[in-house]
Amino acid sequence: MISPVTIWMRLVVVVLLASMLRPILAQEATAWPNDIPTRPAHVFAPTSPPSAVHIQASEAWSVRNPNLPQSADREILQRYQRAVRAIAAAPISDRNADLRVQAEELPAPTVSHSGVEPRPNSKQPIRAPEIPKRPEFHIPSSNSRKYDSLARETAFDERSFLPSPELSSQAMLEQELGIYRGKTPQPTQRPWLELWRPLYTDGIYPPAKNWLGRYNPIMPHLLVYGDLRTGVGINRNADGDFNNLAVRLNLDVDLEITATERLHAFLGPADRAGDFTHVDFTDGIDFVDRTDLRFDTLFFEGDAGSLWGGLTDQDAPFDLPFSFGFLPFFYQNGIWAADNAMGAAVALPARHSRLLNWSNFDASLFWASDQVTSDAFPGDNNAAEFLGTAWFIDAYDGYLEFNYAYVHDDSGEQRSYNNLAVAFSRRYFYRISNAIRFIVNFGQGLPSEARTADGHLLLIENAWISASPNNFVPYCNCFYGQGRPQSLARAGVFGGILNNTGINFETDGLTGYPTLDASAANTVGAAVGVNMLGYNFDHQLILEFAALSANSSPQFRNAAGDQYAIGLRYQRPISNAWLIRTDHMFGFLRSADDIRGSRIELRWKF
Repeated sequence: MISPVTIWMRLVVVVLLASMLRPILAQEATAWPNDIPTRPAHVFAPTSPPSAVHIQASEAWSVRNPNLPQSADREILQRYQRAVRAIAAAPISDRNADLRVQAEELPAPTVSHSGVEPRPNSKQPIRAPEIPKRPEFHIPSSNSRKYDSLARETAFDERSFLPSPELSSQAMLEQELGIYRGKTPQPTQRPWLELWRPLYTDGIYPPAKNWLGRYNPIMPHLLVYGDLRTGVGINRNADGDFNNLAVRLNLDVDLEITATERLHAFLGPADRAGDFTHVDFTDGIDFVDRTDLRFDTLFFEGDAGSLWGGLTDQDAPFDLPFSFGFLPFFYQNGIWAADNAMGAAVALPARHSRLLNWSNFDASLFWASDQVTSDAFPGDNNAAEFLGTAWFIDAYDGYLEFNYAYVHDDSGEQRSYNNLAVAFSRRYFYRISNAIRFIVNFGQGLPSEARTADGHLLLIENAWISASPNNFVPYCNCFYGQGRPQSLARAGVFGGILNNTGINFETDGLTGYPTLDASAANTVGAAVGVNMLGYNFDHQLILEFAALSANSSPQFRNAAGDQYAIGLRYQRPISNAWLIRTDHMFGFLRSADDIRGSRIELRWKF
């Protein structure tokens, strides 16, 4: 017979063992999360469908627990997920019954995240997730992504991504915060005249008028802006010495009617046919009045799609910009065309072509009937008209521009001809910005010695991308002209076809500043220089050397012989509205008198 003492000691041992095992048993019991349903006997109410939360709960458990059973319990979870989806698709009246039947058939999973078989926890009974009181949404998984039928995958090119910058020193906190907190108001120059809605102001504007439809509202404003240029030049050009003080006033008048329709005009009250009002002090003092209040341009431009959408009470169904009137024609940075003429233009914007591998292109059609200025029709801007097209294409890792026009001689002197221009611009080796332009004139029905537009021009423009690409830009522009290449239309104030090749070929359009021969007629040459801008773009200095060699017989070219020049330009702003600029050049000409020029200009922008 066991004594009472022995029984008491055994009970003490059992109690001690139970107290030691209790934490272990409790940890194992909580290994299976209670918020994930294992036997959902009464998950949903009779009229409540299973929501995305329940489906996500079972899917989330399988994602968070990669050590789930490889066979039986994995199959149990999959059966549970299928059951929940099946109930969601069933009619509301059958969902409660279907749920109970399918729930009773599902055994509970028996493997925990740690791989140890969990034990039921009687103190924390198994709970099903609560039904949300409002709809809940979740982001679809990556496997459910949808693509446009026209989208195509492209191969990864690591050259499209540059390495992360390496900071030479630790970033300063104050400098980083200064990007956002160091903003200060900057003075800006307002237009000379602002009527109705001003330019770039804050505040709430009054409601627009719907006279052209509610999809093309009218909110007009009238702006007059431009600049006043005053320059003094001490020059010697091909006609001899020319010292003067000249004034030029450029006025733009812009009447904006809607967001896409406007009426625009430009006039220069102080100039007439490229000659500016000035005081000539070459030999004595002589005031020359060249005031002219006629418009240099006056045209209307708009978008047919916006007009049609407004009139038919719908958003613009297409884009078809157009313009007509006394238009400015300006193509290839003013090299192929830089003139104002009576005409019209229409464009197809923002198109692309998979067949030709063009990511974006614009195509325009233009026509001019009068006021065409060209050296192909010297002294008569009423003798020609033209019809042409211009294409602007982003493709082949660069930018392509194509221009063609047929120029018709209205005077009957058989000077009609074809004018074609092609240009391609892109960067090479991350170091060179290059543009190649080719202009050719052909088809003029005159003897070769009498042709005024018969030749071609190859122009190659290069800029070196230095370590400071915005502040230090060396450049080298080369050209080769054969015959008499002509721009499609070119006003005298814009100089010759080589006007943009270098500062020694560029006229100032004010004081008669001299240049090397810019006609490209039977000449080959180059302009080499460096363009230096201040760190904060507060000044500009250009130094350049230019040269050209004359070819063919003198009767077929403008330059009497080879020409060389050195040039300098410096300009800086005085305020937000005023700037000062000075230019100097000296040209050495064979078989002709040397040329020189010095000028200083004060410009007020408004």
